[in-house]
Amino acid sequence: MEKACLEAWRVRQSSRMAAIPRFSANTDLAESFPSKQIVIPHEGMSVAKCRTLFLARWIAAPILLLGLLTMLGILMRVPTFDGKTTRAWLMDVAYGSNPASAVEVFKRTGSPMVSGLIRTIEGRGLRIAQWLRSHPSLFSHLPSGAQKHVTKKIETECHLRSWAIEMCAVIGPAAKSAHPVLLRACADPDRGVRGPAAKALAKTQVRPEVAVPALVRMLGDREFAVRAEAAKALGLYGSAAKAAIPALRKGTNDTDRIAAFSARLGLAMIETPEKVKKLPFGNDAYRLLP
Repeated sequence: MEKACLEAWRVRQSSRMAAIPRFSANTDLAESFPSKQIVIPHEGMSVAKCRTLFLARWIAAPILLLGLLTMLGILMRVPTFDGKTTRAWLMDVAYGSNPASAVEVFKRTGSPMVSGLIRTIEGRGLRIAQWLRSHPSLFSHLPSGAQKHVTKKIETECHLRSWAIEMCAVIGPAAKSAHPVLLRACADPDRGVRGPAAKALAKTQVRPEVAVPALVRMLGDREFAVRAEAAKALGLYGSAAKAAIPALRKGTNDTDRIAAFSARLGLAMIETPEKVKKLPFGNDAYRLLP
């Protein structure tokens, strides 16, 4: 009796094992199961693409939630100035209806706001979004709403980075704690960051022995606007930037008229400052006197 029961159990187990499909390297997943037991997301989609789609949709929600929680955590511990955080004032400068009043807050408050500006310049809020955009196979499978959010996040953060550097220049020498990040920004891939960073070196009074070599390198930048800002920044250093005179002389022959004029201006500010007049309007507007 026991032998008969044991034999029956073995038969049942063998039949169950036989029902489990066996896979090989060339086995198609859809052929290994009955059509009612598996759903292919899109006809003709490979198994690898199915996995990517599944991963993208499962990653999207936690990333968005993590971003929200991070922002809430930051807002809970970041100090406020006149009722707003540094980032909120920066948003007012970049997108607000009265940016001049927001700029005045930065001027008036000074160094306490610099740490918030440094966080923005470093692009800490950009890292996850940039990582997603750098992986097209993953980004393309995110829900359309998530894709729009990531794209808008990158655009907004890049714009705010340049304005954060501008505000360091507005604060002036009191923003000396931002010197290391400003020097790194001079070599940033974003041209909208490199240009303001050149001016900020002079405005925040980075030591000439450190700033002048960095600005001379920027005179060879591929973007004319960056070359122009570097030339004017060298001029702001005056006689302390005499080592840059050969590079500025070469810059006076720049193919771009704005960059060439800026090189002549910077050269005059170093060699003959009495021939340069600061105009009462505009942002660092100068005129060469005859």
